[in-house]
Amino acid sequence: MKTEKQEISETLLLLRILQKDDNIDGNLKLQKEVFLTEQNLLRSQLGVLCYKYFRYTWGPYSKELAEKFKSLAERGFVHKTTYTLTERGIYLLEFVDGILRDYRHNSKIFEIVDSTVAKYKRYSGPQLTNIVYNTEVEAHDSPGKELKVKDIPVFTDIFVPEDFEHMAGLEFPPALLDALKAELSMDKETWESLPEKKQNALRRAKKQLLAAIAN
Repeated sequence: MKTEKQEISETLLLLRILQKDDNIDGNLKLQKEVFLTEQNLLRSQLGVLCYKYFRYTWGPYSKELAEKFKSLAERGFVHKTTYTLTERGIYLLEFVDGILRDYRHNSKIFEIVDSTVAKYKRYSGPQLTNIVYNTEVEAHDSPGKELKVKDIPVFTDIFVPEDFEHMAGLEFPPALLDALKAELSMDKETWESLPEKKQNALRRAKKQLLAAIAN
């Protein structure tokens, strides 16, 4: 079972992928781009993205990823139709980026995520699906043996989170982790119901927290 830290790590990296690729136009491309990013991280022994994937009709599919995107949209961090970040989502990433990059471990993760997105952002969903079909991967039930995705039987598990529980996620200062837990747990209605002065006060408090951590 994933820890809160792992869940938050996955959330931040999913938001980062959506921020870096403004050409994601639907679930098809999102599924394939996150799959390729997850594979590159796992090959580097950086198990930060650990969505469960299985071989489906159009290649690797993660129900967990689809539900995570839906949850982020419902909480007001992403637009569910354009697959872009909202103002709240953009602010969240800007809030944490500088501090997280101070950790060498995190910088390696960001480098892999950013380079993967840069490589594939120009492709459409169907084009990326064709690329993924010809990608070799080690399926969950065939350890030590790599097959092209197109040759893996339908409904076969490809990535299973429990296989990668030993891998570390992003590193956080404890105070920042607590602040992120509070931010991500606040639903869209609660946030939008806050007076503008209250929203601004919370943003100032976060900036003061970052300044304190930096010092």
